[in-house]
Amino acid sequence: TGKPVVKKKDVNATITIAAPGKITHRQALGLIYDALRLEGFAVLEMEESIRIVPKAEVAQQDVLTVTGPLPENLRQQKSRLIRRVITLQSVDAATIKAHLEPLLGEHASITADERTNKLIVTDTVSNIERFDQILVELDTIGYGEMEVKIIALKDADAPEIAKVLS
Repeated sequence: TGKPVVKKKDVNATITIAAPGKITHRQALGLIYDALRLEGFAVLEMEESIRIVPKAEVAQQDVLTVTGPLPENLRQQKSRLIRRVITLQSVDAATIKAHLEPLLGEHASITADERTNKLIVTDTVSNIERFDQILVELDTIGYGEMEVKIIALKDADAPEIAKVLS
């Protein structure tokens, strides 16, 4: 990246990466970030440097905040920690927060701003992309208002009943 790496005194790990063949610089960096995450550290790519901190200290760090769609160059940095502000259109932020919390990575966070109906998520790019995919499905009119029932038919043909109900 050409950026200096800044680490806290207590950050100490030896990492060995073995690849079956040649890998790109970006792939190697992603593997290093993943290995550091497995050792309990977070890698924060800043404007002018890269910080390595214990995961427990991530919330106190200044990370990149994204308010719109993720730029393509950021999408390639799957292990990068970012903060994403997501505006919800049709569903209540507090309700969606409850559904997404179990999916958060370790030491990630999610906050629901009920006044603006926005979520503020701090997690890796890969997890935030996953949240985006989930929200496309959940942030719809009628979410939570629909009820699905399965009814066993005794004396009727299911495909024929489906045609009648459609």
